[in-house]
Amino acid sequence: MTRLTRRYALLASGVALLLTLAACKQPDGAMPVPTGEQPNKLEDISRDLQNLAARDANAPSELSDDLSSLDAVRRPPESIIELSRRLATALGGTTFSDDDAKRVASLLFVAMSAQELSRVQIEQLGTDLQAALTGIGADAQAAAAVSTTAKELASTVTRNRERWYHR
Repeated sequence: MTRLTRRYALLASGVALLLTLAACKQPDGAMPVPTGEQPNKLEDISRDLQNLAARDANAPSELSDDLSSLDAVRRPPESIIELSRRLATALGGTTFSDDDAKRVASLLFVAMSAQELSRVQIEQLGTDLQAALTGIGADAQAAAAVSTTAKELASTVTRNRERWYHR
């Protein structure tokens, strides 16, 4: 009888462990805060965004350069160029305030530099970016394309990968 009781106790412990692991959630990471030269870069990015709205021919490449040089993390250059191109499409011909430009620049900063974001945080970042862009007059489809590219970039930068036990 004690063998049977031990087996049930072992089985119950195993089931409890599996249920505990199944309930694990991917931890949310800390949001990045601009440090050092980054506040100046954010100002440059917000000016680049306004230049995109004014349809300045050099604005997409200037934005790509500024996004690439936010920190020492290497990002796929073709993704940054694509993000800049999509932002040019979304913002071209719109007018918005300096505060709106700074808000979008801050969201881009988070997407580019957040190395600890979870999948849920990256999704929320994409939603916030899309809402900010449509709020300043960008076409909804173009804003969604920017959001998708920004989420892909954030996903490549993060070290907070979703593991099998987070699902």
